[in-house]
Amino acid sequence: ERYRGLLNNLNAGVVIHAPDTSFLMNNERASELLGLSEAELRGKSSISPDWHFLLEDNSICPLELFPVNQIIDKRQEIKNQIFGIVRPKTKDTVWVEVNGIPFFNSNGNITEIAISFADITRKRLSEIELKKREKNYRMLMEHAVDGIFISDHNQKYIDVNHRACEMLGYSREELLNLNISDLFPKEDLNKFPLQIDKILAGQTILSERNLLRKDGSTFPVEINAGTSELGTNAQ
Repeated sequence: ERYRGLLNNLNAGVVIHAPDTSFLMNNERASELLGLSEAELRGKSSISPDWHFLLEDNSICPLELFPVNQIIDKRQEIKNQIFGIVRPKTKDTVWVEVNGIPFFNSNGNITEIAISFADITRKRLSEIELKKREKNYRMLMEHAVDGIFISDHNQKYIDVNHRACEMLGYSREELLNLNISDLFPKEDLNKFPLQIDKILAGQTILSERNLLRKDGSTFPVEINAGTSELGTNAQ
C-alpha cells in the first residue's frame, strides 16, 4: 500500500512490466496518459494493437524500439527518450519522455521492467509551433523584395536575406561576419552617425543613406530600422 501510494502521488506515469512485456501494475497517472484504466491495462502487452508509439519525426515506432523491448534486448536502462502515444479510445497523441530500468534476480534474469513517462505534450506542441513560425519567417525573409538585415545589440549581423546579399555583392556567410557600420562609407558615418541608441530605445528610424558594396561602390537606399524580438533590423 505504501508503494502504491507513492506511485499514485507521482506526476509521471509508471508501469511495471513482466519479462514478456505484459502489464503487472501501473499508477493512476499512467492510466490517464495511456487512456486505459488499470483493469483494462492488466495483462496487456506493451505491443498491444490497442495503441501504437510514434518516434519524434511522427513516424510509427518499430517494435524493436518500444521502450520495454529495448530494455529486454539490451538488458540495460534507457533515459530521456521521446515518444508519442496514440491513445486507443480518443485517438489523440500524448507526447512523453520515457525512462526505464530492468530488475534482475540472483540468476541474472530479468524479473520486471519499470517504465516511467512524463507528459511533455505542451512542450512538444510549443516546439512544433515555433518551428512553424520559424519556417514562415524564413519564407517571408527570402521572398521579400527588400534587403533585410538583422543584427544583435552589439550591432553584429545575425541574419540577412538573399536580396540583401544580391544588393551588396556579399555571401550570407560574409555578411554575418560584419557589423552594421561596415556597410556604410566612413565619411557618411562621420557626418551622419547611425542612430542606434534611438533604435534600441524602441524608435523606428526612417532615413536615406548610401550603402557600401563589397566592390567598394556605393548606392542610395531608403532604410527603415527598428527593434524586434530577434534584434535590430534594417531594410
